[in-house]
Amino acid sequence: TVINSYVGPPVKKYIESLVKQLKNSGFKKSRLMVMQSSGGILDSVSVVKKPAQIIECGPAAGVIGAQFMSKLTRYENLINNHEHQIKKLLNYCNLSLNKKCLNFSSTQRVVRTSSDRQVRKKIYKSSLGKWKLYKKQLFELTNILGI
Repeated sequence: TVINSYVGPPVKKYIESLVKQLKNSGFKKSRLMVMQSSGGILDSVSVVKKPAQIIECGPAAGVIGAQFMSKLTRYENLINNHEHQIKKLLNYCNLSLNKKCLNFSSTQRVVRTSSDRQVRKKIYKSSLGKWKLYKKQLFELTNILGI
């Protein structure tokens, strides 16, 4: 209750703004679903009622997002033919291509993450295959993720 009371107002403001932006962008019939800390999902109305359910959703979303992406496109394919793979991802999301997607490294916007320098780099191939050094340690995880 205390956490819901504390994070409720900013979460409500953010969710309402996001829903409005999505509708203005053409997603008029879509329902916004938000990742829960547990890895499940909630609709935007439920998130506003119980915002504490999403305050640790980042780690769960990262793993679930990686699993989804690995099924849709392989990392090697993304690196070797990023234009085709980006178009494939956008098509899957029913979004049209914006040339900025292909030139992401030239963005001038503020990036507030620990990877702010990485997002300004062009795609590079020097990391391809490095995971194989840890293949034995990653065996169980790759089986779980289906990759």
